[in-house]
Amino acid sequence: MIKTYGNIVSLISELKERSNDYIISRMKSCGIEGLVTSHGRIMLHLYMKGPSRMADVAKAINKKKNTVTTLINKLVTHGYVQIVSDYEDQRVKIVELTPKGLDIKADFFKISSNLIEQVFQGIDEDKRKEIVEYLRIMINNLS
Repeated sequence: MIKTYGNIVSLISELKERSNDYIISRMKSCGIEGLVTSHGRIMLHLYMKGPSRMADVAKAINKKKNTVTTLINKLVTHGYVQIVSDYEDQRVKIVELTPKGLDIKADFFKISSNLIEQVFQGIDEDKRKEIVEYLRIMINNLS
């Protein structure tokens, strides 16, 4: 079994690397600077949920709070988000998109959509669903 499936992790790693290269290349061609692929889940969360507590962002993207803080600080530096204090509890920090962050929303979703279509090119809908389900099972197997 190892001979047949032993390279699965390498294949997944290669897919991630090529996906990251694709995203970086497309962002650059759209004039999006300062973002790396690890910012994508944060931006997606904010696009979908709106202003959010730092702790909620960390939970939503399944990352440690200190990791998310570092990523968000980089987004602040590049002007895509801002951090404000919660009105009810000044200790709680809220992350929200800036106009610059909102300006790239269409490009963000276009790049994401094009990537997914390219990854799944030549694979029918049923097989796509199976692949995603099997990947989820594999991830859960390692949890």
